[in-house]
Amino acid sequence: MKKILDIGCGKNKTDGAIGVDKFKLEGVDIIYDIEILPLPFKGNCIDKIICNSVLEHVTNLVSIMEDFFRILKPCGLLVVNVPHGYSTNYITDPTHKRPFGVRTMEYFTDGGPLSYYSKAHFEIVEKKVILSGLGRYEWVYSWLLRMLTYLFNKNVDFTEHFFKYVPFDAELRFVLKKQENKNGII
Repeated sequence: MKKILDIGCGKNKTDGAIGVDKFKLEGVDIIYDIEILPLPFKGNCIDKIICNSVLEHVTNLVSIMEDFFRILKPCGLLVVNVPHGYSTNYITDPTHKRPFGVRTMEYFTDGGPLSYYSKAHFEIVEKKVILSGLGRYEWVYSWLLRMLTYLFNKNVDFTEHFFKYVPFDAELRFVLKKQENKNGII
């Protein structure tokens, strides 16, 4: 049986996952603040970690990513969803501590632009921009939203610059894979 952690699950824990949150809420299995490291799991024991709208709230992203790397099994997956740093969703939430861009996770890959800052080296399996935020008109423009999402994912560099000037709510989705030959010892 696969061991899945849903970090910061709140009340919306993924089915079949172990819910971890710093607040005692319905569905939370382990009450724990992920900024207290190391996480209370053995090395190389987790198949998948899910982080939906969590990492934008942390202070020390590098240390947390290294600990995720430590506890994931070889070929284990880390699924991250965060608001784009230019999105209105990111800007308006006072609990958000750090912005994310389309290239943020490259820092945690072999050969990434500044990968020497971290000992966590993943492979990026998926990098995707997800648009929303047309508010009450979203149903009218759903076809436009789908088209823009498709186009933005074709050229993520253009997308990054576009968001500076057009107020969309955009989310970034990253799926990272722990490389098989990495043992998670940092």
